[in-house]
Amino acid sequence: MCAGPYECFEDYDPSYVPQRVFVRGSLVENLRHELVMGITKTTLDLYEKTYGHRYPFSKVDHVMCPDYKFGAMENVGCITYSDGIMCSSKHMSIPQLTFFCVVIQHELAHMWFGNLITM
Repeated sequence: MCAGPYECFEDYDPSYVPQRVFVRGSLVENLRHELVMGITKTTLDLYEKTYGHRYPFSKVDHVMCPDYKFGAMENVGCITYSDGIMCSSKHMSIPQLTFFCVVIQHELAHMWFGNLITM
C-alpha cells in the first residue's frame, strides 16, 4: 500500500507552539484537522497550568500513518497515529469523538512523562 501523497495543514498561531497535521490526500475529508489543532492547544494550556511548565519542545506534528499497528505513539515533538482510528469517518458519534480527543490528550501527556521527566 502506498502511503502518499500527504497533505499538510499548518497552524503558526504566535500564542502557541507551531503545529502541523499530515494526512494522506485520500483521507483529508475524514480527518478533522482543525479539531486536532484545537484539542492540542486546549490540552497544552491545561498541562502547562497543571504542571507549571511550558510545553518542552519547539513544535507538535501529528502524522496519520497507514497500517500502523499501534493506536498512537508520542515522539519528541511528533505524534504518530493510526489513520484507521483517527480518520475512520468524517461524522463521529459522541463516543468516537471522545476517544479521538482522549488519544490526543494522552499522547501529549507523554511529552512530559515519557519524553521529558522520565528521560
